[in-house]
Amino acid sequence: MLPITTTFEELVERAVFWEDYGQRYPNGYAVKDAKFLLDVYRNAIFFDLTCRWRR
Repeated sequence: MLPITTTFEELVERAVFWEDYGQRYPNGYAVKDAKFLLDVYRNAIFFDLTCRWRR
């Protein structure tokens, strides 16, 4: 497994950015990508990395 080079705060900023994009531009050309990336960042924040941030 590769080491994590993104901070928790950066993950949250990215998730908020894509969530905001999806709300502002629901018919935008990148809305599918925005939803996918939002899911990736949510999963990283809430499921995959919950224990690793406390090390």
